Amino acid sequence: KDSTLTDIVDWYGLHYWQDEGPLAVRGDGRIDVVTRLAIKYMAKGQFRGALRLHEQALAMQRQALPDGHPDIAATLNEMANVHADQGAHVEALRLYEQALAI
Repeated sequence: KDSTLTDIVDWYGLHYWQDEGPLAVRGDGRIDVVTRLAIKYMAKGQFRGALRLHEQALAMQRQALPDGHPDIAATLNEMANVHADQGAHVEALRLYEQALAI
């Protein structure tokens, strides 16, 4: 059976957050796992994958968290970093400004 991103996040989130204890209080851990995967992609220079995962995390955060939550600002900042590293400075600036507004 092929593993989908959701399967990986479900498995990793379940096993990772069981070991981490208090962080599990933040929900089922899926948002945090997707964010951590995005950061790993970024570190490897896989910008398209990193951005896709950050966008997925942001969509999940906007459904689960109140407007103005610091985690949303952090994700916007990470997305801006991806764009900045690719030379897309106008988009990076737009996202940095959104993050700062929070």
